[in-house]
Amino acid sequence: MATAYAALVSLMHLLKRILHPSMECTVQEEEQIKSLQEKVCPLVDLLEDLSNRRRCSKFVTDELKNQITITGHEAEDIIDSYVPDTFVCRLIEMETRFCEDIKRVTETMHLIKVEIEKKKMDVQKHDHQPINSSPDDALSRRAPSSGKLDVMVGFEDHLDKMMRRLATTESKLQIIPIVEWPILSKGKKQEFNEKMSEKNDEELGEQLHKSLFGRRYLIVLDDIWSAKPWDEVKRFFPDNCKGSRIMITTRLSNVAMCFGSDNSHELEFLDVDESWNLFCEKIFPEESCPLELEEIGKRIATSCGGLPLAIVVIGGLLAKASKTREYWEYVAENLNSLINSGDDDYCLKLLSLSYNDLPIHLKPCFLYMAMFPEDCEIKVSRLIKLWVAEGFLKPIKDKSLEDVAMVYLKDLIDRNLVLVSGRGKTGKMKTCIIHDVMGDLCLKEAQKENFLCVTRVYSLDNIPQGIESKRRLAIHQSMGKPCYFPQIFDALKSASNARSLTFKTENVPGVLVPVPPQIWEMNELRHLEFRWITLPDPPPESHNFYILENLQTLLSVENLRCTEEVVKRVPNLRKLKNFYVNLPQQSKGMSYYCLNNLVHLHKLESLTLLIIEKKISVTNIAFPRSLKRLSLDGCRLPWSDIKVVGSLPQLEVLLLFDNAFKGPRWDATDGEFVRLKFLAIYEADLMYWTADNTHFPMLENMVLECPELEEIPFGLAEIPTLQRILLRGCKPYVVTSARAILEERDNLVYEGLQVHYYNFEQECWVRIEINEDS
Repeated sequence: MATAYAALVSLMHLLKRILHPSMECTVQEEEQIKSLQEKVCPLVDLLEDLSNRRRCSKFVTDELKNQITITGHEAEDIIDSYVPDTFVCRLIEMETRFCEDIKRVTETMHLIKVEIEKKKMDVQKHDHQPINSSPDDALSRRAPSSGKLDVMVGFEDHLDKMMRRLATTESKLQIIPIVEWPILSKGKKQEFNEKMSEKNDEELGEQLHKSLFGRRYLIVLDDIWSAKPWDEVKRFFPDNCKGSRIMITTRLSNVAMCFGSDNSHELEFLDVDESWNLFCEKIFPEESCPLELEEIGKRIATSCGGLPLAIVVIGGLLAKASKTREYWEYVAENLNSLINSGDDDYCLKLLSLSYNDLPIHLKPCFLYMAMFPEDCEIKVSRLIKLWVAEGFLKPIKDKSLEDVAMVYLKDLIDRNLVLVSGRGKTGKMKTCIIHDVMGDLCLKEAQKENFLCVTRVYSLDNIPQGIESKRRLAIHQSMGKPCYFPQIFDALKSASNARSLTFKTENVPGVLVPVPPQIWEMNELRHLEFRWITLPDPPPESHNFYILENLQTLLSVENLRCTEEVVKRVPNLRKLKNFYVNLPQQSKGMSYYCLNNLVHLHKLESLTLLIIEKKISVTNIAFPRSLKRLSLDGCRLPWSDIKVVGSLPQLEVLLLFDNAFKGPRWDATDGEFVRLKFLAIYEADLMYWTADNTHFPMLENMVLECPELEEIPFGLAEIPTLQRILLRGCKPYVVTSARAILEERDNLVYEGLQVHYYNFEQECWVRIEINEDS
């Protein structure tokens, strides 16, 4: 029912936008749209009510769900196809047809509601206790968090054994295979910078060998499904006879035997006591299990078959639901039926209980996770934007849709369906991931409900048919030779109502792929992200001139010309990231790209400019006063031009990379950077810098990687808000000046400043103390 619910909520958003006074509907149009709205909103509430009842699936048939979905999508299509043409240039016959079409789908919605009301009567006869929550309840009913780190219940002995094996005195390189079952892992993948990703496998292998040679190291290769990956990389791991170890995890015993080791370590299933301990830790982290639930709870824990992932997920389900014997009996019965079925997909079906029991407002959010490739680490900020753009988040009073999305994500995390994989320095969640077993479940349920389409392509002959008709589509290209798929962009031409588009291709030197100009007619777009793809100039103004009023994010655009026509089309843009690479000769420098027009993006808050062409300098650039975050890379501007940046009244974060500003001297000017909190300068040829507390009155953090810099301005010691200075690749004089700043702040009784420099010999950060000898 998630697809039906998502279709109706999305339609609710659209109806609300159309009824806005700025749309200037006629009386007849407004009357028909309001009539449809009066049918849709109660229907959404009805679906939520039905989803709160465990037996609703027996009464709401698949046919009825499909009818809701089809009707909701049809209503959206009618409105979307009419609004761009008609509200700009209205014709009587088109208005009449529009009103007739809306009236028809309104009547269908009414008949659906009547049918569901009948089903509801049947549900009420059979059901007594709703178990899930409404979207509003999600804001107040959060599972308690113990605040403790995840325990390794059942693995204490395994941990001790592995520690002993790793710490043996054997000097030769040892390979230690570990045979595991699908357990919860929270590893964070290494993020490679652009230069690293441009290298081929052989070059990366040689770089790895060079970095490990002569050193003692510990390497973990996780989730290996065959010996082939190891055969391809083992030559890059030198045996330095210094006690190095390589741990390899796999779920296949025969794979473990291929690594030339007869002493593989096999993780066992949890026993009854270990299962019960893990079960209780997830549901009652700070208290004991109530006596009336203990017997049935042990049955549930045992029914999970000793699989930690199953116990954790089922525990997450029970932690969020009513802790009553009736409900726990219901869960136990369903677990027992799965066990007795003898089904090979027992584990997957066991985990599906947690999905089936999700409140309906969370189901679209969970199913959407299937859009991402396996083991993909997902930026939380990006996920939130995508959920909002999809339109399946129901508004909650006094909450923005972004706030609602964050509440829903935290709810999925509390239920152990989504994992936190990375946090920022303040502890704020930055990235998340879905366990591969849960990912299988997610994809299976998403395709079963026709919520989305995920396909993998290997060549031009492998493009699936009918992709242009899909509401949500993810195409994951296989690894290997990059291909350009014109069919995908042909499908884009008919996707005029898309709200979010992401295109990422492999970097083929000298090749930038253009998208079709129809992109400028997609006036529902909120977020647009490219990689190695160019955005064409918009067509000339005409009767069908579109303004992308909803577009807030435009990321990773290659060689974007910021002409007046482009700026006019995106008046509400908040985040922009432009790359300039492989510039055509006819561009005649950066002036061709009209960066001076950026000043007219009055709502822009975050801007990133990356100039990869080293021989070209940026000229005639201007920034909007609304900017809060600015990142410049390779712009090669003179330091005298930084006053343009310093005058931005809202700027809080400034990142300067690879000679963003070039020249030996920077003399700060009074009245600049009045709100700047974070300053980072990387790979600059700056030598002399003069500044004091009046130039950066609110500065909190500073990062310097300036190999030519002579010293840090002593006047910065008087900035009371300054908390941290990081130095990397700087001269010893800079470290000395940083210590002098620390001493001066000590005299001024300013507390809280920490200064660290990177020691390349020890490969670690070292904190500077004022009592150290210089």
